[in-house]
Amino acid sequence: MWHPALEFGSKLITLVPPSLHESTLRLHRSGVIIAVDFTRLDVVNRNAEFFAEAGVPFVMGTTGGDREKLLETVRRSRISAVIASNMATPVILVQAILEHAAQTFPNALEGWVSGLYETDQQPIPENVGGPAIRDWRPFLEALGATMSDGKPSNQVDPTFQVVGLINLMSPDGKAGMGMNYLIKNRGVNAEGTLRAIRFLAEKVRAGSQGEVFSMIDVLKG
Repeated sequence: MWHPALEFGSKLITLVPPSLHESTLRLHRSGVIIAVDFTRLDVVNRNAEFFAEAGVPFVMGTTGGDREKLLETVRRSRISAVIASNMATPVILVQAILEHAAQTFPNALEGWVSGLYETDQQPIPENVGGPAIRDWRPFLEALGATMSDGKPSNQVDPTFQVVGLINLMSPDGKAGMGMNYLIKNRGVNAEGTLRAIRFLAEKVRAGSQGEVFSMIDVLKG
């Protein structure tokens, strides 16, 4: 059942069913409109195509869908977007560190074994996977590490929302290193999303079209 509006603090939030998306956008075309989409994998590409056709830049947090098609939809359009599987600044900083290491020191950990683990209080659909596992794997592989079979788990301490962990072990098992993050609530995701919205709005005002930005771009910006 669709409710016409919800009160959130001093704000009135209107919920609009999909059948009214296009007509609603036509009524609110003044200024810069930024859509925020945290969606399921089965509608990721459809939603991106709608935003592209409607000319609405968007911030999207997703680990699913056809990623190459998603990026191509934006690049061939007149809009730009921020697309990331995680909006939490601590998680993005870990990713940025790994990206820098992979680009600067390729194969520095050749022969090492890496395990990626992410736990979540909420069930993770089997065909989605944890954001860390999806985003960090290429950088660890570029460093030369062989991936073990780390998988998302839903068995966690209830005081934490998300726990992410990287374990690295040398070939002889006599040296190791690791990285981890703890997210106790969704506040850091909300803060990161707001930062992404401000970043994208500035890019749109500067005339950006057909560009796809990451959360690392947002933090740099």
